[in-house]
Order: sequence, then structure tokens, then C-alpha cells
Amino acid sequence: MFVLREVSGRDSGVSNMALGDRYHLIHSESETKVFRDTFERFWKDVMGPEEEQNTFAFIVCKDGELVIPLYKNGFYYVMTGRGDTFERISYRQ
Repeated sequence: MFVLREVSGRDSGVSNMALGDRYHLIHSESETKVFRDTFERFWKDVMGPEEEQNTFAFIVCKDGELVIPLYKNGFYYVMTGRGDTFERISYRQ
């Protein structure tokens, strides 16, 4: 079981979201076409231009049922079910 922990860059708020047993990270720099396709399919009609510009990756989980945008001003950690850090994800310029 994986959990996504988000620490907001603006107000230092923390939120946790269950990802399930597996997830896929789609990064805008390394998977440009997949990133674009994911944006078009799930977020095109939902995000405004500013949100779109600030999104650097998506996490896809729960067999594709949940697609989570990751923003440049946030700090993200994928945690194990025991609370250990599995992966740190942040925007790199």
C-alpha cells in the first residue's frame, strides 16, 4: 500500500492520499507524449491555464481510475503503508 503525502509550498499544509498497491509517475520532461495525452484525457476541461503551466507530473493509480496532478510549488513523498519514505518527488528546473 502506497500513500502520497503532499506538502504545499504556499501554506505548508500536509495532505495524504491512498494510492493503492501500485502507481505510475508520468513526468512532463521524460514522458512528454504520455504526459500530454494524460492531460488531454483527464484534466483539459478542468484546469485553468495557470494550473496547467504549474503541473509537472501526474500520478496514475488504482488501475487508472485516479489521476493526480503534481504542481511545481509542492513537495511530494510516496510513503509505504508503514510510513517509510519510498520516493521523493519534486519539480527540478
